[in-house]
Amino acid sequence: RLSMRGNVGSILGKGRDPRAVVAGESIEHTHLCGVEVEMVGIADYPVLVYWDAKRDGSIRGAGAMELTFTTPLGGADIESALEELASFVSTQPRAGVNYSCSTHVHLDVRDLTPQELARLIVCYLVFERGLYRLAGEGRSLSPFCAPLYSINNFVYDVSSGAGEEWVSRTVNFGRYAGLNLAAIERFGSLEFRHLEGTLDTQRIKEWIN
Repeated sequence: RLSMRGNVGSILGKGRDPRAVVAGESIEHTHLCGVEVEMVGIADYPVLVYWDAKRDGSIRGAGAMELTFTTPLGGADIESALEELASFVSTQPRAGVNYSCSTHVHLDVRDLTPQELARLIVCYLVFERGLYRLAGEGRSLSPFCAPLYSINNFVYDVSSGAGEEWVSRTVNFGRYAGLNLAAIERFGSLEFRHLEGTLDTQRIKEWIN
C-alpha cells in the first residue's frame, strides 16, 4: 500500500492533524508524538489533562498502570504533559518501575511520503545499536522490544519459502520490535519501544528529542 502516491496519512486514510504546534524551550521540534509510560505502585486513579490512565495486566506488580497522551502532542505541549506527569507521580509515594515496565514514544509519520518513511527507517537501522545502548541495560534482549538487526532469521525463512508459521512469527515480531512498524497502519506512527521503564521526566524528554 505504501508504494502508492501521496503521503502516508492519505494512503492509510488517516488525515493530518490540523493543530498548530508551538515549539517549547527544551523540545524545540514541532513533530507530533505520543508517549506511553508504564509504572507500578499507583494507588489513585488519576484524572489528568494530558494523560489517559488505565490498569495494565501486562505489567507485573501492585498498582500497575499505563499513562498515555490523550492525543498526539508536540513542542510546548509535551513539556506541559511531562510537568503534569511529574506532579502526579510526586503524590504517589509508592510509584516506581520494575523489569516489566517500559516507556514508548510514537512519532507521527502521516505527513511523510513513502520514500521519506523508507529513508527514515534506513537511518534508524544505521543507529539502532546505539539507541539500544542509550535505552537501558539489557533492553536489546527484551522480547517486547526486539532489535530489527535480529531479523536475519526471518529473511532466511522468506527466501526458503516458509509458510504460516513464518507469517505468525513475523506479525508478532513486528509488534514487539524496538521499532514497531505495525503502528504505522494502526496509528500513522512509528513506535519506539526501546526505553526502559522510567518516571524521570528529564530522561523521557531527552529520549523524545
